[in-house]
Amino acid sequence: MAGISPEKLPEIKESSEIMGKLTKEAAESIGLNPGTPVVNGTSDLAASAIGSGVLNNEKFHICIGTSGWVAGHAEKRKIDLIHYAGCMGSGYPKKYYLAMAHQETAGICLEWLKNSVLYHKQQLISEAHVHEVYEVLDQLAEEAGPGAKGLIFTPWMYGERCPLNDDHVRAGLFNVSLDHNRKHIIRAVFEGIAYNTRWAMETLEKLYRKQDELAIIGGGAKSDIWCQIVADITNRKIKRVQNPRQSAGTGAALLASFGLGYIKNFEDIANYIKYDKYFYPNPDNRELYDRMFKEFKNIYSQNKNWYKRVNGA
Repeated sequence: MAGISPEKLPEIKESSEIMGKLTKEAAESIGLNPGTPVVNGTSDLAASAIGSGVLNNEKFHICIGTSGWVAGHAEKRKIDLIHYAGCMGSGYPKKYYLAMAHQETAGICLEWLKNSVLYHKQQLISEAHVHEVYEVLDQLAEEAGPGAKGLIFTPWMYGERCPLNDDHVRAGLFNVSLDHNRKHIIRAVFEGIAYNTRWAMETLEKLYRKQDELAIIGGGAKSDIWCQIVADITNRKIKRVQNPRQSAGTGAALLASFGLGYIKNFEDIANYIKYDKYFYPNPDNRELYDRMFKEFKNIYSQNKNWYKRVNGA
């Protein structure tokens, strides 16, 4: 359809296939030994899925990185075009698809808040007497308490894929009053991303099956309070991968180990993934978060035409 002949494209190989070996010149330039095997590899999303340790059929993980997603391996390809949920090739193409509900902006929303709205990193750190600025944000979010005093943040800062599939939608803070301060805004950002994740999760569950627990990866997963918020809002047990920010690198390394024969069976990769903490939904927050989640979705349904008028030009 694009007028590109197969002769112009590289041969398709499996993710774990050995493509060749390092030449002397290449090895010297990167500090490795000549003859080192080069494994084909896979995309960042597919590598992260391997690094989540969730390799069971139709089991999912959550990522809170710059963007976010809910994804898992599946043997059958299913799609939901209305909500932009579907499948791509996984790191194990003979058996699996990677079912995915991808969200445009997740952790980048918190980054934007920190850099563009609050104030200088060193001021935040010196005020709270901590070494890492995100520790301050965690503390303030915890102080704000569940529900952020009625404040709702919609994390659609660059349009949205799943669950909205809408280029025109944008982020917002709703129900702001003089009773709110920065800690409520921070908490609302944490919760808004979790509401959006729940919506994406439910979209993928409708295609496959309901989840009892989900692994969590990505830089956002380093935050205990954020993991707990995700558990409370999704009403699912959350298990955090050790070194969650490095899940893609871990997945790529384990895929290479499989390709080189150090790991005999693909599913055995899961044995090398460790989880450092488990988070359980707090039943005291169930009614509040179910009600807030409903209103979160209402914000979009009641304003989607307005977003289109304002951003459609």
